[in-house]
Order: sequence, then C-alpha cells, then structure tokens
Amino acid sequence: MAQQQSVEEIDLGYLFKKLKETSKNLIKLVFKVLDFYLKFWIVVLALILLGVAYGFYLDSNAKNEYDNQGIIIPNFESVDYLYNNIEYFNNKIKTRDTVFLKQVLAEDFEAIKKIEIEPISDVYNTMTKSREQIDVFRILFQNQDLDKFFEDISNSKYFKYHKLNIVTRGEVNSKNVIEKVLKYWNSNELYDEYSGLYQENAIFQVKEYNKMNLQIDSILSSVVNSNQNVNSSGVVINENSSLFALFDRKEEMLNKVLEAEKKRVDYKNVVRLVSMDYNKEIHHFSNKIKYPIIFIFLFSLGAFIIYAFKYLRQYAEQE
Repeated sequence: MAQQQSVEEIDLGYLFKKLKETSKNLIKLVFKVLDFYLKFWIVVLALILLGVAYGFYLDSNAKNEYDNQGIIIPNFESVDYLYNNIEYFNNKIKTRDTVFLKQVLAEDFEAIKKIEIEPISDVYNTMTKSREQIDVFRILFQNQDLDKFFEDISNSKYFKYHKLNIVTRGEVNSKNVIEKVLKYWNSNELYDEYSGLYQENAIFQVKEYNKMNLQIDSILSSVVNSNQNVNSSGVVINENSSLFALFDRKEEMLNKVLEAEKKRVDYKNVVRLVSMDYNKEIHHFSNKIKYPIIFIFLFSLGAFIIYAFKYLRQYAEQE
C-alpha cells in the first residue's frame, strides 16, 4: 500500500514538472515573438500602413454586391433543364464570356456575380399527391437516408418550389437584370410548346372535374328525394354506405379542381417567379483590415522559414 502511494506521488511530481516546463517554454516563446516584432517594428508598421492603403484603394474601387433572393416554380418537368442552365450560366460568368453575357443581359453583362438554386423540401405535400408518388418515395427512402435524400440534387425534381439567389454587383437595376435572366430561361422553344399543351390540359381538367361534380350532385339529389326515411326534424336517415362514398368523392373532385386551377395559373411560364426580395446588401470583411493582417502574416511566415532553415542547418552540421 505504501509502495503504491509512493508511485502515485512520483507520477504526480513528474506531471507537475512537465507542466512547469511546458508553461516556461510557452512563456519563452511568447517573449521571443514579442522580441521579434519589437526588433522589426519599423517593418511591421510599414506593412500595416501599406496594407491599409492598399485595402482602402480596393474598397474605394470595389462595386457593392447585393443578394436577390426569391422563390420560383420550374414547370413542365424543367427542373433538370433549369439546374443545368444555371451551372452553364455560372461557367460563362467565371470564364467572362462577354459574347454570351451580352446576348442575355445586354448592357448589364457585368451585373451578375453568381446564381444559386436549391429545392424547398416539402415531402408531405409531394408524397401525398398520389398513391404512385407514395410508392416511389417509399422505395427511395428504403435505399437512402432521409438527410442524404434531401442533399442529393437529383431529387430536386420532386419538389415544386425552389429557392433562387442571384448576386448582383454595381449600381444596376437588379429587377431588370433578373427579368432578363428569366426571359432567357423562358425562351426555350420546346418548353414554350409544352406551355400551351399543359395550359390546355389544365383547362380541360377543370371542365371535366366540374362535370363530375355536377353528376355527383345530381346523384345525391336523387338519392335524397327518393329517400322516405325522414324524421320529424327533416333529417334524412340513409343506411346506404355508398352515399358517404359520394360525399368523399365530391370532396376529392373539389380538391382536384383546385389543383387544376393552380396549375393553370402556374403554367404561364417555364420558370414561374413566385416572389423576389431585391437588393439585400452583402457586407464583406474590410480590405483595410484584411490586407495588413495578410502582409504581416506573410512577413512572419518568411521569417519563420528562414529561422527554421538556419536552425536545421546548424543541427545538421553538429558532429
């Protein structure tokens, strides 16, 4: 027992000794760094002044940047078309393809910095549209985690609404710039033809569903009129379960009419703009602060490399 206590005291003593040595080395390192900057304070001051001057020059010539955030609906199964087009557009911006950008944006060809898009995940409404969609989602979820499913951009086609963010720069009319981009997306000939077909189909669906509603109303009216089981309060007592099925069917038809009417409104464009908040200014880290830090860091890194090289050479020359 006494031997065990002695071993523990030795271990604690060794630990405190190492901690003391580490603290002492750390303090020495701090003072070495301070001595270094005090020794070269003129150089450090010059770098700070140079960095502030250069940062001020960049800030004074930089163009303001703005976020324009909105919601859009890609219609006619055009999600893949839209996402590929945005990737293509961003590549043209990076490569500064002024020929292409002038065709789309005219005099505002330098106004867009980047375009971002992501789906708005609405699993419940998407899954409950039909039995077929429920089966599709069940299969997908069996083979993939829910979080990974949402992160997979290929699944974006299942969602109706998408977030759109267009970053503009300079004193331009962001609304006009974004309208030009939307006009470009909506100018696809194939999807423009689809637009007419989908519109006609939506109008036809509304008419057919309304006819079905009238037929259901007619059946309900005939059932009520022919029913003889009426109590004193005038309430019809009907034991026929099909009557309740008709009410359910009527509710279903009313929902289908609403969906068809919404489609008719949505199908006006290939890419339908729902809403857009314009000109939310983006605040960047000031160049007047950033560049002095960068210059001092580069100077310190260079001095450290020289110091390390000299130390390693001395170590290598030792016998």
